[in-house]
Amino acid sequence: MKIRSLLPILIICLCGAIAYCNSFEVPFHFDDFSNIQENPLIKHTEYLLDPSAFCSHVDSQSIDAVTCDFFTRRYIGYLSFAADYAVHDLDVRGYHIVNLGIHLVNGILLYFLVIFATKTPVLKDSLLKDCGGTLALLVSLLFVSHPVQTQAITYIVQRFASLATLFYLLSLVLYVKARLSKSLRMHRSLYVLSFASALLAMKTKETAFTLPIMVAIWEFAFFEGTVRTRLYHLVPLLLTMLIIPLEMIGIHKPLHEIMDEIGSASRVKTAMPRLDYLLTQFPVILTYIRLIFFPVNQNLDYDFPVYHSFFIPRVYGSFAVLGVIFGLGIYFWRRGRKGEPSLKLISIGITWFFVTLSVESGVIPIVDVIFEHRVYLPSAGAFLSIATGAVLLKRKLAFRWKAADKTLSVISVVIIISLTAATLNRNTVWQDDFTLWGDVIKKSPDKARGYNNLGNDFRVSGRYEQAVDLLKKALERDPKDLKAYFDLGLIYVDLRQFDKAKENFSRALAINPKAAYLYNNRGNVYGELRQYGKAIEDYSRAIALYPYDADYYFNRGVERVRTKEYEKAIADFSEAIELNPEHSSALLQRGMTVYLVSGDMSHALQDFRKACQFGSRMACDVLRSGLQEGGKR
Repeated sequence: MKIRSLLPILIICLCGAIAYCNSFEVPFHFDDFSNIQENPLIKHTEYLLDPSAFCSHVDSQSIDAVTCDFFTRRYIGYLSFAADYAVHDLDVRGYHIVNLGIHLVNGILLYFLVIFATKTPVLKDSLLKDCGGTLALLVSLLFVSHPVQTQAITYIVQRFASLATLFYLLSLVLYVKARLSKSLRMHRSLYVLSFASALLAMKTKETAFTLPIMVAIWEFAFFEGTVRTRLYHLVPLLLTMLIIPLEMIGIHKPLHEIMDEIGSASRVKTAMPRLDYLLTQFPVILTYIRLIFFPVNQNLDYDFPVYHSFFIPRVYGSFAVLGVIFGLGIYFWRRGRKGEPSLKLISIGITWFFVTLSVESGVIPIVDVIFEHRVYLPSAGAFLSIATGAVLLKRKLAFRWKAADKTLSVISVVIIISLTAATLNRNTVWQDDFTLWGDVIKKSPDKARGYNNLGNDFRVSGRYEQAVDLLKKALERDPKDLKAYFDLGLIYVDLRQFDKAKENFSRALAINPKAAYLYNNRGNVYGELRQYGKAIEDYSRAIALYPYDADYYFNRGVERVRTKEYEKAIADFSEAIELNPEHSSALLQRGMTVYLVSGDMSHALQDFRKACQFGSRMACDVLRSGLQEGGKR
């Protein structure tokens, strides 16, 4: 490959690298913890090969249950995190390098997609035939430099969005290249690779569902052929659309259960009516468009209202604007068919934007109605339309204005530099939890989550006064914020204000009486208050709800020692050890209790040795004290 042909790729990579050069030290945030840092599924090979080995014993009320729900559907994304963990453990720099690499590859794929599009039968003789490279470079630079992409790149867990986009673009690029190929062998090879990439996309994130639709649109827009030829190419790819819905519903279930599951499977952690979600998405989509043209006031956690009627100015106003944009897509399509075919590319970009947004901005309710990373894939279509319009305008003006080419080129460079600077600036907000959630509170002052998460950060750093103040503000905004009550309970435990801790754990339990971990934490408080009977009762409730946590049995065993129920305590410690053979505290306590009850130092020493082996200093001290078999020194 000639140096000249490599230059656009080098420019794309340089632009992206500069835009994200200050993101490599950004720590884990928000959903990064449950999906990466605290996720056993990516840390153990046996769980990667058989997720049910872990997920079959997960507490349904825990965050692990959510992770398990997504794991098989987004297996390729999680596999990439597992590879990261295997190579560089939890060093965030490695994760960020991979995320940036994915982003740059997407920019390059977008570049080649546009190049190949201008070589298709419909566009090869259009106004774009001599400026395909310029158009492709402009589209790619807009894509890699734009700050609206930061949430999909700097926010590590949103690799799901960027990696799905990679396979999405790769599949489409390979398909277009296969259709352009004159070699039958090359055609088949590229098509098989396109199909394989489509499969990978479907197993990375649900947004890939629309890929076969977009392939079909590109086929009918830019290629020629009989219906039979088109179906030959499209049907296998269209069949991949079954993967995501079948996985969400569960094909292993009886038919009547599948029918019952359809409603719940097609919504994400919310009971919001579908119509309300759809109505809300009209202003949400308009917000995405505003961010593409004017990327200011970006926010990780928008305080966006849910609308219940179409007859609200913001709803029908947004619908009208979106209708005009969609109408422009139809207009350019018709103009492209009757006149200049390059106008079709503007129409395709608009169609791309709406089609790729339809999964997350349609009739499938998601608990958070807006997130910026959802516009990552759709933005490619928007940039395609914008850049195509700009290039065609430049060609039209060039006939009347000699300086048009140079002037518009300078404007393009200024825009790219400005977007890159804006991305650098946006990345500074992600530098730590305090800057990130402080920014959220500033922009969403009436939403509880920002106060809750910032309060938790202050709690972890030991700044309890600020933490309590923020968590109380969260509860003022959402009196049913279970996490705020839980975090307040933890703070009061650290401050040894156990009555206040008990009160907050009890309030959290009133919101969710099925949360085993809340009973466990309140049981700990009862133990500190020497209300041992109530502590045992709470631990028993926790075990009844979730019998797979070794700590619940251990904690109950400790309280039973205090109430002199030694045999029951030994049974609890044994159950804890059964669940976690390396539970050093349970081994130590069982050894001490066995010796206390029976004087059997032989069995006690076995537990002490194992406990010492697994990190119990007290067990090691007991062994070093000179205890011998039979209880002699």
